Amino acid sequence: MPGFVITQGTGLKCLHAPGPTPDLTYSRVKIDGQSVVLQGQPYTITTCTAGQSKCTKGTWTRGAQKVLAGGVPLAISTGVSLLAPAGAFTVLAVQSRVKAS
Repeated sequence: MPGFVITQGTGLKCLHAPGPTPDLTYSRVKIDGQSVVLQGQPYTITTCTAGQSKCTKGTWTRGAQKVLAGGVPLAISTGVSLLAPAGAFTVLAVQSRVKAS
């Protein structure tokens, strides 16, 4: 299923609070001046406010199947994400110029 490409500027929310940003991006590919995020690139979550069940890390575990950057699938808004200790990202705001499948 196609989805919009996730960039470093994509607005995300863990289960409890907005604000996660990627630790790494792929700077050789940019959309609107923002580097893209690849499947498997980590997020360290410092904005979670949940106390003991606080979200600490996250990643996109399934992204685009047909569009790669550096040989790795791009993270897309309809992809699958995983948060530690549990849950998934919610996409709040994403660029709307480029879709990938």
